[in-house]
Order: sequence, then structure tokens, then C-alpha cells
Amino acid sequence: MTKLSDFLAAFFPDEEEAMCLRAFGAKGASDAPDNRTLVEVVTRRRLATDAELQNKMIAANKSRGWYFVVNAGGNADADITRFNAFFVENDSLPIAEQHKRLDIAPLQPSIRLETLKSVHAYWLPDVPLRRILPELQHEKRDALARKGMTERDWLQRDVGNLWLKRWQEWLKTDEGIEWAGVEAQWREQQENLIVHFDGDKSIKNPSRVMRLPFFNHIHYNVQTGEHEYKRIELQTFEPERRFTLAEMQNAFALTREAEKERSGEERAQELRFNSHEERHAELVRRITARGKRNGRGNIDARALCHNGKGETGLALFPNGAVKCNDGCDYKRILDAEGLPSGHLPSAQKPVARETADKAQARAWDEPKALPDDLLPVPALPRELLPVALRDWITDIAERMQCPLEFPAIAALIACAALIGNRLRIRPKRADIWTVVPNLWGAIVGRPGVLKTPALEEALQPLRARERLARDAFTKEQSEYEFEKEYADAKRAALRGQMRKQGADKDALRQEFIEAERPAPVERRYITNDPTTEKLGELLNQNPRGLLLFRDELTGWLRSLEREGREQDRTFFLETWNGNNSYTSDRIGRGTTHAHSLTVSILGGIQPSRLQPYIRDAINGTGGDDGLIQRFQLMVYPDIAGTWRNVDREPDAVACARVQAIFAALDTLDNENWFGAQHFRADNGVEYGYLRFDDEAQEFFDSWREDLEISLRGGSFEHPALEDHLSKYRKLMPALALIFHLLDRLSGETQATAISKDAAQRAAAWCTFLEAHARRVYGLAINADVTRAKTLLQHLQQGDLPDEFSARDVYMKHWAGLATSREVVEPLTILEDHGWLRSFAITGEETGGRPTARYLVHPSLRRELTTRREAA
Repeated sequence: MTKLSDFLAAFFPDEEEAMCLRAFGAKGASDAPDNRTLVEVVTRRRLATDAELQNKMIAANKSRGWYFVVNAGGNADADITRFNAFFVENDSLPIAEQHKRLDIAPLQPSIRLETLKSVHAYWLPDVPLRRILPELQHEKRDALARKGMTERDWLQRDVGNLWLKRWQEWLKTDEGIEWAGVEAQWREQQENLIVHFDGDKSIKNPSRVMRLPFFNHIHYNVQTGEHEYKRIELQTFEPERRFTLAEMQNAFALTREAEKERSGEERAQELRFNSHEERHAELVRRITARGKRNGRGNIDARALCHNGKGETGLALFPNGAVKCNDGCDYKRILDAEGLPSGHLPSAQKPVARETADKAQARAWDEPKALPDDLLPVPALPRELLPVALRDWITDIAERMQCPLEFPAIAALIACAALIGNRLRIRPKRADIWTVVPNLWGAIVGRPGVLKTPALEEALQPLRARERLARDAFTKEQSEYEFEKEYADAKRAALRGQMRKQGADKDALRQEFIEAERPAPVERRYITNDPTTEKLGELLNQNPRGLLLFRDELTGWLRSLEREGREQDRTFFLETWNGNNSYTSDRIGRGTTHAHSLTVSILGGIQPSRLQPYIRDAINGTGGDDGLIQRFQLMVYPDIAGTWRNVDREPDAVACARVQAIFAALDTLDNENWFGAQHFRADNGVEYGYLRFDDEAQEFFDSWREDLEISLRGGSFEHPALEDHLSKYRKLMPALALIFHLLDRLSGETQATAISKDAAQRAAAWCTFLEAHARRVYGLAINADVTRAKTLLQHLQQGDLPDEFSARDVYMKHWAGLATSREVVEPLTILEDHGWLRSFAITGEETGGRPTARYLVHPSLRRELTTRREAA
């Protein structure tokens, strides 16, 4: 039952957590003993491994349908300790109409399954909605067991028992009051869903059961006396799609209020789409009048934020879609603009532009090419590489036939990790603002473009330092064993002297202290997968800083989302500045003080894996805390379409030169700071710092003025990109310091202050990296164009018929096109460029609400026929 376990994991992530399953006999069947309700309390682990239980459930499914209690804690409302989902069912409408209503919902459900006569839809919350403390539940069960009472007995007559008093006391606590509010909100949201979808009105109690997929939905035919079966199938399964209470409230509460006031005639009028088109046209007119067109063809306009946070940006796309930079839904945009929203077909629902007859009769124009989904980026000029590393990095890129950016980013971050917090820069002429030159970076590329080999090759000089440190540590350890034994023996002798009458206390104390032999500590440079507690210990042992390297960053990003590790994300955010401290208090582990949080981060990631995190940063759905924006050295270069076989030895001279450079960076100390000023903080931390020379200072001040004005002018496409570029305040001086040190070590300069040349190269890097940042953030901003191209490829391959609907597309479960939300905008883009043509199917034709269908451009079919004939 692996598939069933995967389904239940969306609700019960801990495989050892108890779940309540029930099997009910089909309605109308006899009340024979083998048809009575079964109750099983199981875990996912048992469900997946217990063959006897599996056989029992399969056998019972011949006459009974299997259900599960969606929420966690038990079989009764008073037992529920956690709300796992919001959910709805509607069996009063045809299956097709139920799907249509979900297709145009303001928020697409995380999970959708189809039974014999209804669709079950679930919206998963972004965080667990918890309830009663487990010890209270145990107290209740023990009290009932002692009295031999059932839940119903307790509810009806024994209202004075000890557990109820404890429960009432708990409700008065802060936690109890908070829970009561959560339960009320959950119940209210269930009511909202019922109203929005005309759902089953009984689905609003906490211990509600819903059908399990992959079992049979059993119908008892009274006329024949036989059972009829239909396997319950998953239609949509996206457990990663999760929602906050606020998002659910915003999406469905307005419908609930509006439904109370609207007449049947008003609803019928709105379903004709006429008023919606007029409202949308007025919104487009306003944005066009006060906005300006950007380089991608969008019109950007400032507006009052629809979440009440001040000003935000509205974007009008070439296809007529309107989006809010803060992620507000379409109804909120209309409300903020003073336009009536009424009952919208949906912000995601495509509006068919003509009837079927007109669409079929009109002549087709030649379709237009789709716009680029990736913004252009410059290739890294070789001249921007530090002279000390230039030949070495170029050699790596040529031998591997990979972009120069791959080894260059890794090399710069390795240098930053070696420098750590021992040598810093104060970018202002007199101010004490200090920048630690640790850096975060990522190389973005599809699989197979040699990301990992390039990173590993560029890290070899750093790994060489690590090997030397490990050898030295091994030697120190072997010597320490003798020294420790000697010290222990001497201390034992001193303890004997302490017991003698008239011993010299002060002299013995001094000898006892001098006899101590502290254990050697290994110098570490790189770590790959530490817990935050262990990383704190490593940083205390290596206060200069460390490099966190993951050849695939997705694993690290996912680790920050694991249940019980919620504070890890905050910890890493603290490490970015490089000069913070951190105190962790844990039961069992005690208190850990990390005095110098200096961590550089490096890794590779695929565009498709990065896209959800960029989308979260843009939409503000849990990933808008600035974590992604801290990866300033993030590059997404073009991959050359040509390739040649390069088979030669690495450049030995360049490698040796870099090894010497890394060794010199590793030994930066008070005696070798190149004229840096010494600083000792109140907490005992010591470091050196450099400043710009006069020309470089003037250049930096002018560069920063331009940056600050652009950040305050609202000229960026999205606040997330603006936040990313705001962190160039640190990036530019950090790079200037690194370039200066590399120039000093390679003999390019003897200056003690950072030169204008180093500052200009750092600024040029910022310009280069900004272009790559725009491409990366465009993965989310321009994602619909990418999906449109994917859909066009499927059309060219004949994967869809000449006439199809949006649901026909997302039911294919193609990557990036698996939900109605992901499908609608690409369909609009393809229609705008002439590849598709939509027409309306009225409610009278379908027996439900109006919907849209699409015709495929005849040229696609001609091309497909030609290819097949040629084959």
C-alpha cells in the first residue's frame, strides 16, 4: 500500500503517528455482522509493512468502503489535536460540474480525488494547526477507562469529572485561548468552502471522515441486491501546495458574504462574463494611463497596496493579464481600484472570446513566435577575473567546456571563505560600518552541464589546505595522547601532594594549571551537511569562518523546511552578515554560544528546482525572508551550442600559483595584514580592516548613491528583486576587498588602501551579476512563457486533439502544467500569439457553468502529418 501511504503522508508526515481508519457498509445493504463499521488505529509504517492488516482491509472492501479521519488525534471531535486540511465534497452535482467549479476556484486544491459520484478536494495548511496537549488526551482516556464510560456517556452526564476540569483550566491558558481561536477559524473556513462550492453541509466537524483513495467506492443496488464498485482515484496530488489561514479566508470568505446578497438574476448576468470584461477593460485603461512600459513589454504602475501595506506595483502583461507584486488576488485589486468585483468567473479562468461557430469560420492568420522566456545575460568577460586566478579559471573552463562563470563563482567564494572575518573593509571614509567579505553563491543550470565537476575543480586548492590541516591534526593527536597521559599522571601526583599537611596551595594551583593539556582542534574549511547545533560548535573551533558546500543546493533548501527544524532558516540568515553571534538553548544539549557566525555558501541548482523558491520569494508565501536574495553570486549563464574535445594536462604553472595564493590567504594574521588597521571588539573578537583610497572612495560614494536612488525610485520589476539588489551594499565592497588582496598577493599592487581599479572591477561584477539576477527572478516572473512553450511542444507532437479544454491539459500531469492555475496563462499566451483560438461553451450546452474550449492552429496539424508521413 505504498501509494496509500504516500497519500496519507500529506496529512500525517510522521510515519509512527496514529491514524484512525473506518470501514462503513454501503447504504441500503443488510446489517449483517460482516457489514458493521470497522475501526482501525494504525500508523503509516504499519500500513506499509503489515501484510495481515493489508489483507484484512482488502477483504473488508468487498462490502465496506474505507475512510480516514482527516484531522489528527482520534475518532471524536474532542480527540482532535491537529487540523490537517480544509476539505469539501459535493455529491449533488454531476462529476463534470464539480470539477468545473474546482477548476475556476480562486485557490486550486492541493489534492483532488474522484469517487463514484463526488469529488473530494483538500487544501493543506502551510503550518500544522495544533490543538490539545497530548498529556490532556491521555488523562481523558485514562479517566474514561477507569469509569468504564464511552465518549457519549461522558458528554451526556458526567460533566464534573477530573479531565473536564483540567480541560476547562487549559482552555483558560494562553495556549487554550489560542487553540479555541484556531478551531473557530477552521470551522469558519469549512463553512466558507461549503458555501463557495454548494458542498455537503455536514463536512464541518473536526473528526469528519473522508474516503481513502485506491479502495473501491461501493454502491449497493437495492433492485439487484448486488454491490457495484468504482475505484477511487487521485486526480491531483500536490502536497507541496499549501495555504495560510489568511489566504483561505481571502479566497473564499468574500464569496460567502456575496452569496447572501445576490439575486438569481444577478448571478445569471455575471455568468455571461459581460460585466467582468467591462471591469477588466476599465482596470487596464487605468494601469495604462498611469504606468510605463518596461523592457519586457509589460506596463508597470504604482497603486495602493491591496493588503493595506502602502504602495505596491501592478503589472499589465502583453496578453492582458493583471498581476500584483504583493500577490493580491484579482478581487482585491478590483476592490482597491473602486471597481465592483461581484462574482468573478475567476482570476485564473480564461474568457472565451467568441462562439464556436465564429471561431470555426474565421480564417487563421500566421502564428507569431513566442517571446523569450529567459532574459538575456552577458557572458563573463575574462578581464573581470583577478589576474591571480585568471589563467587557472580559464584553464578549468576550457578543459571542461563549461561556462567561465562556473569555476569563477566557486573560486571567489573559496577565497571569501579563506579570508573569513579576519580581514574586513570599512566602505565609508570615517564611519565604522564594517563588511565581512563572506559570500553566498549558486550556479544555475540544467542537468548535465557540468556544474558539479566545475565546482569541485575550483575547490581543489581549498581542499588541499584541508588535507594539510588534517595531516597536521593527526600528528598533533598522536603527540597529544602521550602529553595527556603525562599530564594526567602529573595531576594525580599533585593531588597526592594536595592532601599533605602544610602544602603550598598557590604553588600547587599553578602547577596543576600548567599540567593541563588541551585537546588539539582540527582546522576546518568546508562542511557539507551539518545541523545548526553542530555548525555552531564548528564555528567556535574555527572562528574565522567556514564554507558550506552542497553540490546540489535543493537538498539544503529542503532541509530548512523540515518539521522541527524551523529555526535553522533563522540561524543561516544570521550567518550572512559574518559578524553576528548566536546562542542556542536546548534541553539535553545545554547552551551553545557561537561567537562568530561567518559562513560562506556555495552550490549548484537546476532551474526547475530553484523556480519554486523564487516564486515563494516573489509571492510572499513563506519564502520572502530574504534567504534567496542573499545569494548575490548567483549566475545562470547560457550554455554554448558548440563543443570540442579538449584533452590536456591542467596548467601546472597556474595551479601552483593559485595554491600559493590560497596558502597566503590562509595565513592572514596580525603580522600579515597589508597595512590594515587593528580592531579589538568589546567581546574580544579581533580583526583588521582596510578602507578605500581617495579615488576609490569617491567612486564608491558615487556608485552607492546611484544604487540607493534606484532602490528608492521603485524602478525594479518586483520587490523581491529590489531586495536582492539592496544587498549589493555589502557585495560591492566585499568583492573590492577580495580583489585587492588577490592583487597584493600576486604582485599586481603594493598599495595598502583599496584602489579605484579594484572598486571599479567590483562594480562591474555587480552589473554583471544584476543581469543574471534578473534572469533568475524571471524564472518565476516569466514562468508562464516557459509553460506556454512547453504546451506548444505538446501541441506540435500531437499530444492533444484539435479541440480541447484547459482540464484536458492539466489532467495530463505534464511538468509545470499539472494544475488549472499553471495552465490558464499559457493558454492565453498561445492564443494571443495565434497558435490557439478559444470559443465559449454555454451553460445550456454543458448542463453547468459556461466554459472555454480551444482550437489548434491548422499549421500544427499539417506539420505533424508531414512528419509522420516522412517517418
